[in-house]
Amino acid sequence: MYMNKIVVALGLLAFGGLPAVLTGCGSGTLSPGSGTGTGTTQSESSVFGPSGGSLASGTTTLSIPANAVNALSSFTIGPATSYPSDSRLLAGSAYYFDTGGAYLLQPVTLTISYSTLPTTAVASSLVMYTVAGTTWKAVSGSTLNTTTKTVSASVQSAGTYAIFITQSTTSVSSGTILLNRGASSASNALAAMYTDGSSYHTLLTSTSNSYVSNAHFSPAGATIFYDHTDGVHGFYIYSMNSDGTSPTLLTGGQTKPDSTYANSYLPAVSADGTTIAFVSDRTGTPEIFTMTSTGGTVTQRTSIVDTAITSVGFTKGGAIAFNAFVNGISAWYQVPVAGGVVSAVNYTPINMSTIAPWSAYNSAGTLIAASYQVGTGYDLYTFVPGTTTKTRLTTLAASAIVSPRFTSDGLKIVFQATINGAGSIFVVNNDGSGLTNLTSTNGPDAMLDLH
Repeated sequence: MYMNKIVVALGLLAFGGLPAVLTGCGSGTLSPGSGTGTGTTQSESSVFGPSGGSLASGTTTLSIPANAVNALSSFTIGPATSYPSDSRLLAGSAYYFDTGGAYLLQPVTLTISYSTLPTTAVASSLVMYTVAGTTWKAVSGSTLNTTTKTVSASVQSAGTYAIFITQSTTSVSSGTILLNRGASSASNALAAMYTDGSSYHTLLTSTSNSYVSNAHFSPAGATIFYDHTDGVHGFYIYSMNSDGTSPTLLTGGQTKPDSTYANSYLPAVSADGTTIAFVSDRTGTPEIFTMTSTGGTVTQRTSIVDTAITSVGFTKGGAIAFNAFVNGISAWYQVPVAGGVVSAVNYTPINMSTIAPWSAYNSAGTLIAASYQVGTGYDLYTFVPGTTTKTRLTTLAASAIVSPRFTSDGLKIVFQATINGAGSIFVVNNDGSGLTNLTSTNGPDAMLDLH
């Protein structure tokens, strides 16, 4: 019997390091590349080769496709015994799997079963998460089957995995807010928190005049792309892990034709996460550039010359869109990712919601949240596409409302409202109930993104 270490947790345990190695042995012997574990709640191990196979611990399974490894490798799956605590974790669902040090050439499929849910859990909200450093992050593309009561995901890294209840009848929707706390003051910080205001934590601190102006999650949420200035050398663009570790410079250090420091700022991420569009004035005036998500192949995409660019994003069709002041007139433009003719944006609501700072579409495409002025101030409204139906969600009479974002389930909207000169971050149900100021005692705060 070949032993390793993997996971099947039987309760919500306190924060800790990696799961302990379970030394208990499952019954039965498996020959390399064949067979399945015995289905106990002990850790189970076996050796698999290029032909693949499957391994089970209790009702949790690991399916290894052909050519996932190129040599005989010891796999283990079993209950996790320590991991970061989180109120969203479904007790008894945390598992760890190990490959014995083998590199996975193909993704494997991990399927975690569940039996009963807390009475407050929304059954459709179950998502697979994995441990990333000292916290948890969602596994991209996990699938829920409420008939078989399983959550499955294709993964390519050994580690600790669990089912999370991302929506309940007694809590706000799931999601992590990315925010800028303190504007450009000495207290400036790039920070994150959940959509109920809990788990606030700083990702990046700054000194006076050193700050972040724009930041976005990657589509999978594992990476944050942001611009930052030290107050002396202009804005540079960086990436870092979503837990704030491993900040990496992607572009910066250039000078303008007049030898002053150039700026690179307003990074936007393509839907597939491979391309970053951004603004740089290294030619002397702001222009749109692209680069890979690792900072490679920096290429100028526009040559407008007389302009100021204030927003950058990607349209639903994948073009780079930006708001620019050309000859004193503000308008939205687009250019293909590969460069080419600059043209007016196809001004559809669903297109504008992906790039404009004042509106957002829910994932189902059935509702638009937007800033709308009635009387002397702005409030948040929802609009039903293709109809005249609109619903007023707030009565803030704010001087500005920007960056609305729907939670993934579409039930709540997070947004920034500027009241009495200071920005605060609010959350509200999509029917207008439950309006909550998440940062009323901590502002000014700027909403940057939601994942």
